[in-house]
Amino acid sequence: MESGADYIDVELKAVEEFNNSMRGKKPVKCKLIVSSHNYQCTPSIEDLGNLVAAIQASGADIVKIATIVVDITDVARVFQISVHSQCQQLEHFGFYVLQLQHV
Repeated sequence: MESGADYIDVELKAVEEFNNSMRGKKPVKCKLIVSSHNYQCTPSIEDLGNLVAAIQASGADIVKIATIVVDITDVARVFQISVHSQCQQLEHFGFYVLQLQHV
């Protein structure tokens, strides 16, 4: 950030420590991406909703969730929470989805 980064990506599990270390020193133009990565499964709709809420509450400018999809039901959950988040007018929200290949 000192070198003029526009974005910084911090894992949700580490964001409290990051915020404490910054103590309001984050440059205004630097956007905070708070992310959560789950490469084991796609969480339930309820868990995804809670995850989005926790990321928002952490002070994120941008919500980022990375997950893996195994079948169409996983895709449906990702789509449903994406639509719900757009309805709540989250300005910056994104999913990074990995597809598990069956061999």
